[in-house]
Amino acid sequence: MILTKLTVTKMVCFVFMVCLAFVYFHKKRKYNINNKYFSGLINLNIFGIIVHFFAEYASYYYTPVISEIVFKVILFYYLFYTTYFLNFILDAIEIKKKEKLIKISNVVCIICCIISIFLPSHLYRDVANTIFYTNGLDTKVVVIHGLISFVILLVILIVKFKTLDKKRKFYILFFLIGLEVASIIQNLIPELAITVYMESVLCNIMYYTIENPDVEADVYMAAKSQALKAGRAKDDFLSSMSHELRTPLNAIVGLSQLIEQETEKDTIKEDAKEIVVASQDLLELIESILNVNKIENNTLDLIEENYDLNSIINELNKMINLRVVDKEVEFTTNISNELPKTLYGDKEKIRTIITNLLSNAIKYTDKGKVELDVSCINKNDISKLEIIVKDTGRGMSKEQVDNLYTKFYRREEDKDSDIKGVGLGLAITKSLVDLMEGTIKVDSEENVGSTFTVTINQKIIEQNNIEVL
Repeated sequence: MILTKLTVTKMVCFVFMVCLAFVYFHKKRKYNINNKYFSGLINLNIFGIIVHFFAEYASYYYTPVISEIVFKVILFYYLFYTTYFLNFILDAIEIKKKEKLIKISNVVCIICCIISIFLPSHLYRDVANTIFYTNGLDTKVVVIHGLISFVILLVILIVKFKTLDKKRKFYILFFLIGLEVASIIQNLIPELAITVYMESVLCNIMYYTIENPDVEADVYMAAKSQALKAGRAKDDFLSSMSHELRTPLNAIVGLSQLIEQETEKDTIKEDAKEIVVASQDLLELIESILNVNKIENNTLDLIEENYDLNSIINELNKMINLRVVDKEVEFTTNISNELPKTLYGDKEKIRTIITNLLSNAIKYTDKGKVELDVSCINKNDISKLEIIVKDTGRGMSKEQVDNLYTKFYRREEDKDSDIKGVGLGLAITKSLVDLMEGTIKVDSEENVGSTFTVTINQKIIEQNNIEVL
């Protein structure tokens, strides 16, 4: 057989479709309408290209019976391909009696195949050493079938235009235009057999436009769903456990404080203080874990109510004074007289922010001072709080400041092995300040100390000046 340009085109088209089939079939696909029909269209197109090879072979080694059989098979291919694509569209859209229409489509295809078997083929070979082509009555049947399918698809496109998704509109439109262009060219140059190449291009376009969920993706979605369920179970567990742990720990703190106040023995007083401090550390850790979990799951919300900031600061004074008893650290509090009596906001988050900053300052200050300054600027019904925590502790380098709000970040752990904590406090503080639409900044110098400044707006409920205890 002479290797013509048409033969090379068929080879390229065949290799391309085999590669497309390999890419498509090498994954286990989820069975749905798209995959059901698309796999059939790929197989049909590869079959059509192979039959066209036989047709070209029969043209050069002419045997009338064999040539006619091969060309009949080509006609069957066109009938089946067009019908299969039409069924795909009918099955994929919302339409009444679609099953009945698909059956009618299949019956018409079979009838056309039977009719074309008995109708004569007229093989032409006008130019020497070129392939035959047929233009008999059997070919007319295929053309009429294609025209009817064209009209049906065009009507579907027009009637269902608003409900069809963009991808489906695109490849129906391509099929219609491609079929029309290929038919015109085929009539002008019958020996080209261009329609089969157009169908290969359609398969390629459909591969990139139809939804093709595979088994791996399905497994991934199932795993994702399972992970989400596990995540929710973890959240419920942490929330429940934090509540269950805080209740007895609060009781331990309260009872230890009573023992400290009522006993006269110094050793018992010291032991009671240690129990209070340890219990408060545990309460902070539990609260931190719960807050981190809520932050990661975007479930941390503001719970706003009226509160007295002065009472919060007085409570924190007692807690911090217990922690600095065994250190050469002086703890002082400076509260502005302009601070309103009653504010409206999330008092627990305000408490957590101040607690975390003070706890951090105490941890990294071996001797010197830790100072809490609370001031405000009141305008109309808004109080702009400025909370400043200063210490004369170990301070930080620029690199450490840059990583300050990273969860579980601990400075130089080998040098700070005596420091308790898991590195959550400042990360949580930053998240809480951001949630309250405030700002936080830090100025620090190694071996000199650090200053944290937090600004948060709170609504004023009662303006009366207060006296700090």
